[in-house]
Amino acid sequence: MNAGNVGIGTTVSLNTLDLKGNVALGSYAGAYSAPTGGMITSGNVGVGTTFPANMLEVIGNADVMGFLGIGVSAPTAQLQVGSSGDGSVALANAWNTFSDIRLKRDLAVIPHALDKLLELHGYYYFWKQGSDQSRQVGVVAQEVEAVLPELVHTGSDGIKTVDYPKLTALLIESTNNLKAQADKAEAESASLRADSMAKDAAIAQLKAESARLKAAVCAKFPDLPFCAPNLAE
Repeated sequence: MNAGNVGIGTTVSLNTLDLKGNVALGSYAGAYSAPTGGMITSGNVGVGTTFPANMLEVIGNADVMGFLGIGVSAPTAQLQVGSSGDGSVALANAWNTFSDIRLKRDLAVIPHALDKLLELHGYYYFWKQGSDQSRQVGVVAQEVEAVLPELVHTGSDGIKTVDYPKLTALLIESTNNLKAQADKAEAESASLRADSMAKDAAIAQLKAESARLKAAVCAKFPDLPFCAPNLAE
């Protein structure tokens, strides 16, 4: 003890309680060995609460510097929920991504978006391993990487993952491409219709002038062959 502080396994106690060594609590005490410098407990742990209802309950903010895995022992990203084929599901009312224009620079519209989209395919598939053997639907990371590598992440284990929400940008710009093509086709069709109408009007005018000329000629020379009353127009 040092100035009211308690030290276990150390002669220098700088805090209210300093403990050097391994710790086992609850039913684990005397039954299991804790990892070096670590702690194990069979009960619930509460941080910021005196009544933890779960194995770990945190009331307040928590910072995690490193990778956090839920349902997985070796996460390969800052946050990983489960592994492929294990049927893991994460639920939320919303998952918002930073998108404010004030945070971005060098904005450029995705070129040839429709061509890129047409390089992709949507598949039905089944996981090769894992407990979830229900039919899935999705894309293939390698195909996406070939046209939009920005959407594909390769983990430290070499496994590729796709940022599905960002495919929305490709879909939006592809729709814009289709709209532009449709507008161009409509404009060309309208131009062709206008040309056709102009030609029809010109033909009608020529027919009218021909009829007037025929009438004038036949009035002066009624015996000409084409002036016969039963001659088809």
